[in-house]
Amino acid sequence: MSHRTAREDLAAAIADAVLQVPGVAFLKPGLAARLQAAMPWPGRSGTAGQAGAVRITPPDAAGGPLHVTVEVVARLGHRALDVTRAVRTAAETAATEARAAPVSVRVTITNRV
Repeated sequence: MSHRTAREDLAAAIADAVLQVPGVAFLKPGLAARLQAAMPWPGRSGTAGQAGAVRITPPDAAGGPLHVTVEVVARLGHRALDVTRAVRTAAETAATEARAAPVSVRVTITNRV
């Protein structure tokens, strides 16, 4: 049985959408993802570690947009600008479909392979 929060579900949905973008090699693994890969825990989904590269900050008190930060590693042979734009679009679409609220997305390409 999984006890994921709505934020974790949203991060996983965004991660899944971003991984479908041409030119994305993988999401940047964070420390938590590396530890989960080294010591798999029962009941964890396959995207649990991947969602660590997707950070979600709730809107401010004034009702601004939901802030999403995505860190990816791009494939060589793909223009970084094109990958960034496609990742932003995929993340915005996934977040809007899941939440139906304004979303602000920041994309960082951390490396290329």
